Amino acid sequence: MRIFPTPQSADTARTSVPLRGRVVIDQGPGTDAAALEIVTQTVAAAGGTVEAPGAAVSTTRQTVVYIGTPADNPNIGPALAALDVDGSEALDKAEGYVLAAGLLGRQRALVLAGHDQDGVYNAAQTLRQVAEGSGAVAVVIRDWPLMAIRGVVEGFYGFPWTHQARLDQLEFYGRQKLNTYMYSPKNDPLLRHEWRQQYSGPELAELRELIEHATRNHVRFVYALSPGLDICYSDRSDLESAVAKLQSLHQLGVRTFNIALDDIDMTLKCPEDVAVNPEGERGLAAAQADFLNSLNREFVQANPDVNPLEMVPTKFNGVEADPYKQELGARLDSGILVQWTGLNIVSPAITSDSAAVAQTTYGTPEQPRTIFLWDNYPVNDFAPDRLFLGPMVGRSRDLHTVVQGITANPMVQPYASMPAIASFADYMWNGPRSDADSSLVAALEVIAGPDKDVQAALKTFADLSRHWPIDEQTAKSPLLAADMEEFWRSYEEGTFDDSPLERRVAILSSLPEVLQGLSVKGFHDDATHWIDSAASYGDAVQGAIAMLAAAGEGDEAAVEDARSVVSAAVDRANQATQSAIDHPDVKARVGDGLFEAFLDRAMQESDRRLEEKKSEG
Repeated sequence: MRIFPTPQSADTARTSVPLRGRVVIDQGPGTDAAALEIVTQTVAAAGGTVEAPGAAVSTTRQTVVYIGTPADNPNIGPALAALDVDGSEALDKAEGYVLAAGLLGRQRALVLAGHDQDGVYNAAQTLRQVAEGSGAVAVVIRDWPLMAIRGVVEGFYGFPWTHQARLDQLEFYGRQKLNTYMYSPKNDPLLRHEWRQQYSGPELAELRELIEHATRNHVRFVYALSPGLDICYSDRSDLESAVAKLQSLHQLGVRTFNIALDDIDMTLKCPEDVAVNPEGERGLAAAQADFLNSLNREFVQANPDVNPLEMVPTKFNGVEADPYKQELGARLDSGILVQWTGLNIVSPAITSDSAAVAQTTYGTPEQPRTIFLWDNYPVNDFAPDRLFLGPMVGRSRDLHTVVQGITANPMVQPYASMPAIASFADYMWNGPRSDADSSLVAALEVIAGPDKDVQAALKTFADLSRHWPIDEQTAKSPLLAADMEEFWRSYEEGTFDDSPLERRVAILSSLPEVLQGLSVKGFHDDATHWIDSAASYGDAVQGAIAMLAAAGEGDEAAVEDARSVVSAAVDRANQATQSAIDHPDVKARVGDGLFEAFLDRAMQESDRRLEEKKSEG
């Protein structure tokens, strides 16, 4: 069984413990309510029944689930000891947990122990996975994350996610053991253009619900204020406006804040700032650092429950020293975390060596800066004609030794972002042992649901969007490419009937109907134009294969009929367009040019074969 994210240690237990019968839960008074709900749902899905609290325990007829932290539930420690499970390493780390099955004498028992309530919740999420299907648990898992910050930043340019999509994303993040959601939509006016104003009315109600939902799913809601468009850094009233804004979010339950100063001019605009700071980029960095230090002192340090302040610098990529980065590194309080995108804005590779240099670039040689990544994958605002449905690539497996964590910037399409985010979640949790391809496939299966035909159709569709043009080494529709290559080999040998390519494109043609059955309906809505385009190309390739067969028989009329099918299908593919925020009609691109190349070759081959037949006649 594969568990995602990949755990640090997973072994087979001596005994398989069923959840199908009667289950008694032994919990501490502070045990996380969401974790308990997950356990209850898992038992019900297995066909079991959770007994009422205080129910008598029978050693032969019931399973006992011990859940909580060792401090909160005094039965946890003895239960682990009786199972001969040493969970000390996992239970010594934040968010760590132990999930163990076995017998306590004759009593069937499960232990879900966490270092903290986050760990308890993580144990419950793992239980959900291991019990799925069989309804029984036969594992001993000791697990903890290697990155402290693991999540997503809604930071793209384009149509914002809906409120419902954000709620659904937060639940998905919890299942993937992601712990961070950075709220930074570029077109929320109260983040940027109207950053001094407070939330009210429906916007306040939705924000409150998001924060509460994030907390329930053990996701840290990070509010990213972006005042850089018109702030006067040295103006006391702007500092007070920022403090008031953060304080209002603190009252809603936010405990982590980011000041995002990206995508603004590199020059100071306010005369007061110009008067008191050095010239050029150094002056911008000095003004920003002084403002952030004041905010850190007057808000963050004044509220002991608030996490360290985070910021996105105006120069947020690269490792080369320059006046801006040097001044920022020298002036900025050492406890403020800096977010970095790698060597480039969208970086094909991010290595631990480059991140180590960035620590010094944004700090000092004597005091390197704590940094974490704003990773611009799978964001597609720069390529609105594409979906990026491939796994995360190009990140050093030991990056956790250098950076505090990662927030991945997703696509404009929230549900279509889920597969890539799942591959990130696996990597962030356990980079050295992560398997980006397998975690992505597992996410596709969850999105598809239990129907094997729907799973196969979704995987066939996702293959058409694996390539990431930022990294030309990523394969272009690899499964489709392999079947096309095999087709042409068989064609040259005259044996191309019932080829794997024909079966593949038949699946593509059926996508609009079959993918209506996706369990995650939002994925279909997100990808509908790409699905239509893929189906049309499936029709076109089927027509091309029929055309080649007819040409081999010298049947000109059948060739012309097939060409009409191909032409009409390509027209439909070209009409599959969608709107982007700056582009009213964007063609949905699929297949990385393979369809077009195949059809061109098929046309040439059919012409050649017809000419051969005429010559033979």
